[in-house]
Amino acid sequence: MLHPEDVYQDSSQRVARGLGLASEFRRRGEDVKLVYSLKPDTIPVEEARNRQEFSFETIPLIRHSTTYMKKIQDFVRLAEWADVIYFQSALPHVATVALAASYLTRKPVHCDWDEWDSENLGAASMRRATRWPLLAAERAIPRLADSVSVSSSELRDLVLSRGANPDWVVHAPTGVDIKQFSPVADGGPVRRELGLSGKIVYFMGRPEHTALFLRMGLAMDVNIKDVTALLSGEVGTMGPLVEKYTGDRRAVFAGPVGRFGLPAILAAATVVVVVYSDTAADRARPPLEVVQAMAIGKPIVASAVGEVPGVLGDAGFQALPSDFMGHVRAIETVLQEPAHAREVAARARVAAQDHGHWGGGAGRVLDLLSQVLEEWRIRRFGPGGPPRAPVGPPEVPAPLRDDAMSKVTRLVKQNLDLVGALDGRHSFTGPRMVQLDVTNACNNDCIACWSFSPLLADKAMPHADRGKSIPLARLIELVDELAGMGTREIYLAGGGDPWMYPQLLDLLAHIKARGLAVTIHTNFSNVDKAKAARVVELGVDNLTVSLWAATARTYTHSHPNKAEETFERVVATLSHLCKLRGGRRQPFVKLYNVISKLNAHEFPLMHDFAREIGADAIEFAPVDTIPGRTECLLFDEADRKRLHEQCRQMQEKNAACGGRPELFDFDVFVNRIADPGTVAGLHDEKNLSVLPCTIGFHFARIMADGSVTPCMKGDKIPLGNIFERSFTDIWGGQQHRWFREKASLIPRSDPFFSLIGKDPGARVGCYKSCDDIGRNRFVHDRLQRLTFTERMILQAAGPMLRMMGRTV
Repeated sequence: MLHPEDVYQDSSQRVARGLGLASEFRRRGEDVKLVYSLKPDTIPVEEARNRQEFSFETIPLIRHSTTYMKKIQDFVRLAEWADVIYFQSALPHVATVALAASYLTRKPVHCDWDEWDSENLGAASMRRATRWPLLAAERAIPRLADSVSVSSSELRDLVLSRGANPDWVVHAPTGVDIKQFSPVADGGPVRRELGLSGKIVYFMGRPEHTALFLRMGLAMDVNIKDVTALLSGEVGTMGPLVEKYTGDRRAVFAGPVGRFGLPAILAAATVVVVVYSDTAADRARPPLEVVQAMAIGKPIVASAVGEVPGVLGDAGFQALPSDFMGHVRAIETVLQEPAHAREVAARARVAAQDHGHWGGGAGRVLDLLSQVLEEWRIRRFGPGGPPRAPVGPPEVPAPLRDDAMSKVTRLVKQNLDLVGALDGRHSFTGPRMVQLDVTNACNNDCIACWSFSPLLADKAMPHADRGKSIPLARLIELVDELAGMGTREIYLAGGGDPWMYPQLLDLLAHIKARGLAVTIHTNFSNVDKAKAARVVELGVDNLTVSLWAATARTYTHSHPNKAEETFERVVATLSHLCKLRGGRRQPFVKLYNVISKLNAHEFPLMHDFAREIGADAIEFAPVDTIPGRTECLLFDEADRKRLHEQCRQMQEKNAACGGRPELFDFDVFVNRIADPGTVAGLHDEKNLSVLPCTIGFHFARIMADGSVTPCMKGDKIPLGNIFERSFTDIWGGQQHRWFREKASLIPRSDPFFSLIGKDPGARVGCYKSCDDIGRNRFVHDRLQRLTFTERMILQAAGPMLRMMGRTV
C-alpha cells in the first residue's frame, strides 16, 4: 500500500482511512506493507524506519518531488514482494510511483480513490505546475488502474464517466475503529483543561466554516443558557470572528486534535455539528466526522450532502446545506429535548456498530482484488494456471534480467527533449534539429521572399547583409559541437540559398561523417548534374526543392529574374538525381510550393508534376506576406473555396495512385485553406489555438551573421551569437529559458507573441504563419502517445536532472 501522507504526523481523513483499511486487511490474514510519504524536517529516514506502531509494517519514503526517481526505484523493489500494488488517492506523487511500479513489475495495481482532490483544492488555489499533473492523474487513473475502490457514490460516478470498467469498481464506504470511538471515551480531561461546563456544542469541520459555526451559536434561542461553542483548531487569526459573532455566547478553540485525542473531544460534547457545502468536493467526500460521532454515541446535526443521508438516516438530525436556520433549530432541539436526543444518539451507536466499521469496505476491496488477481493469472497463463514442470529445470546460466530501473533510465535518455517540454523552461539535451543559414547570398528573387522579393523595395534585406556567410572552419566546429550535444539533423536553408555557399559539398561531407542527418532546402537552380551526383554519393538524407510551379510560365511569374529555360534545367537535373538514386531512395526528394494568387490555378497540376519527375513528396503552404508590400499576392475568397475543394480531389487522386507522392503535412495546409482568415494572411490561428509551442526544446536557427534565434520567425528575439559564445552556452542561457517559458503559454495573449514573425502590427505573429508547426506537432504527438506512467516518469525526471546539474 502506498499512502500520500505521513501516517505518524498527519491526522487527516485520508490517514484514518488508510490505517483503518490496512488494519482490517491485516486482521483478515493478509500481508500488508504500508509505504507512506515521510514529512520533511521531522525525523531522519533511518529513525522513521524503526518506528512501528501498527499491526502491519510501515515504510517511509521521502515526499519531495525531486526524489521521484529514487522513490520509484525503492518502491519497485518493495513491489516485487507484493501480489497487488495498492495506492490511495489520485495525487500524482503516489499515482506516478504506483503506476510506474505496476508497469515495471507487471503486477496489478489498485487505486483507493477517497477524495476529489482537484475540487477540494480548487483551480484558483492551485499553481499551473500543480494543477495540470493532478487533473491529468484524475483523468487517467480510471483507465490505467486495474481496479478502483471509491469512498462515495459521487466518486463512483466520476470514475465510471472517465472510462473505468464498472466490473472493476467497488464502493468501499468509510468507517471507524469501533473500539477507539466508543461511548466509554472520557471527555472529563477536555472539560477540565479547557474550563468547559454546561452544554457544549462541538462544531466539527474545516477552518473555513468557523464564521458559520459562530453565527449558528449566536442565532440560537436566547433562552438556552450556559452554552459553549467548542471549535477545532487554534484561535490564530480568527479572534475577530469570535468577537463579532459570539455575543453573549462563549467560544473555545480545542487546539490540535492530537492534544486530547478526537474521541475525548467528542465525548466532552453535548451535541456534534458537522457542516458540509453542496459542492462536488463535499458530495464526494466520505462523511468520516459523522461516523466518528455516531460511534461515540453523540447526538449529531449534519448537512444532508453526499453520503450523509444514507449514513446517518434517522440516527441524527439533518438540514439542507443552504438551510442555515434548519441547522440552528436542530441544535436547539437537541439542547431542549435531552431525552429525545439520547434516543437518537443510541440509534447512532447501533448503526455505527452494524455498518460504520472498516470491515464492510475492506471486505469489498479484498473480494475485488481476488477477482483482479484471478483475471491477471488467466491473462498471463491461461485457464490452467502457470505451467508446472514434472522435473526441475536443467542447470543453465540464468539470462540477465532487464532491470526495472534500466527501463526507466532508457525511457528518460531516449526522450530528454520531452523531459524539457514537460519542465517548461530547462533543456536537458541539445536541439534535435538545427537550421544553418550558411549564407545570405541568393541567385533568385522569389516573388514572396521575405528578403529578396522585388516587391519589398525598402524592406528588402540590406545589401550590406547579402554577402554574409559563416566561415567553413566555424561551421565545422559548430557541427562537432552539435553532434556532441545530441543533435540529430542539420537543416541547410536560408537566408540565401545553400548552393551559393562555395564550400557546401565539404560541409555536407563533414556533417555525414559525424553521423548526422542533413536536409538541403534549395531553389536548385544552381545545381548541375555533377553536383546532383555528389549529393547522392554523400548520402544526403533529404532534399527540399522550392519550385512554386508546375509549368515554366508560372515559374517565371513566381521568380521574376528567371527565364523559362531555368525551369526546364532545374526539372532535368532533378529528374536526373531521382534516377541516380536507384533503389536507395536517398535523398528523399520533396517539392515545396508556396501558393499565392499567381500560381493557385496550377495547384492540381503540381501533384501530377511531382509524380512525373519521381519526387517522393510534395508540400504546400499559403503565402506568408509582408504588410504593405506583398499582400497583393494573397488569393481571394473564390480562390480559397476552389482550393479547398481541390484539396479533397487531390487526396482522392493520391489515394488512387498508391499514396505517391506523399502529401506532406497536407492536413495542415487543408486546415489553413479551410479558414476564411487565410485570405487576409492569417493562416494558423486555428492550428495553433490548442497546440503548445515546444520549439525551444528541439530546434534552433543559426543565421548567416551568427545570430541564434529560437524559431523560424523569431529573428527579433536573438538569443546570442556563435561568433561571441559557444552554441552550448546560448542554448542553455537565460534568454533561451525565458523564450521557452513564454512560448509554451496558451492562450497566447502575452505581448511577447507580437515579437514573432514579419508583421510588427500582429498581436500574435505566429497566427499569420508558423513555419515550425510540423516540428511542434511531432513533439506534441509524441507527448500524446505517452502512457500516463511514462508521462509522469518524464515529468519527474526534470527536477531530478536539475538537482543533479544535468541541464544543457
